[in-house]
Amino acid sequence: PKLVVRSSTLDVDNNNNNNSMTNVTFAGVTLKLHSVYLEKLQRLYDRTRRQQQWNLNQSNKVEFVSFEEALFCMLCRYDMIQGAGLQAGVPGSVMDVLLQYLDCRMECFASPLNCRYDKFASAFPDVDGPFGSCGSFFETVGAL
Repeated sequence: PKLVVRSSTLDVDNNNNNNSMTNVTFAGVTLKLHSVYLEKLQRLYDRTRRQQQWNLNQSNKVEFVSFEEALFCMLCRYDMIQGAGLQAGVPGSVMDVLLQYLDCRMECFASPLNCRYDKFASAFPDVDGPFGSCGSFFETVGAL
């Protein structure tokens, strides 16, 4: 099922400062994230949207949600599970070694917030998909 928030009252307030926090507000609910993450998520969203448009093959069956809608939905999901810092991830330097020496190019258990590679699987493909998630690792592993 596709999760879509439809409203013109969604507001992203960004102070454009690398040390700043960004407030994402909809219907009185405000979620915060560091501006660096906002920039990363925008890049992931833009890349994913370009890839999806390229894959459409002249079909208009895909409905895109705006960046702001996708951002709010994804942040709500991770806020709901209190996802800040609960992952048992390895440091970025380990991910760099895996890429350099073992040619690992996909993260099996990531999120748009903590992914390091272009290709990643995540727990919530419905809200992580707009940012490039391949879906659940357990469903994706058979297709690899």
